[in-house]
Amino acid sequence: MHYEESIHTVLFKKYATFKGRASRSEYWWSILIVPLISLIGVLHPVLYLVFYLLIVIPTTAVSVRRLHDTNHSGLHLLVPVGLQSLGFLFFAAEWSADFGGILIILGIIYSIYIFYLLIKKSDESDNQYGTNPLLKESRADKF
Repeated sequence: MHYEESIHTVLFKKYATFKGRASRSEYWWSILIVPLISLIGVLHPVLYLVFYLLIVIPTTAVSVRRLHDTNHSGLHLLVPVGLQSLGFLFFAAEWSADFGGILIILGIIYSIYIFYLLIKKSDESDNQYGTNPLLKESRADKF
């Protein structure tokens, strides 16, 4: 999938579509827009906030579809958020700084695992989340 097609698919065609699969190219081309939006934040913070709020849903959706492409649930994205939130809660409530630190470290380690899943090669065949998007693209090129 080319850059323009990827951005169009993620931002317009499948803005909030959490079902199905996304190829590596669709995911990574669309994720490239996030650092560009961060540059806008340097120039104008309010404009950055507006763009960020507009892009949160499609980037989360394409991340879920990318995990589906590797035959993993999109709920994996919630694990590091939950672990790190609990870790900071333990720090803030002064219950156990050691346990809070362990939870934060586990969240970071799990984030690395998710990154591995996002760069992992797609399942060659169909899986429980749908057909292989690369096969769809190659079929479309033939006809």
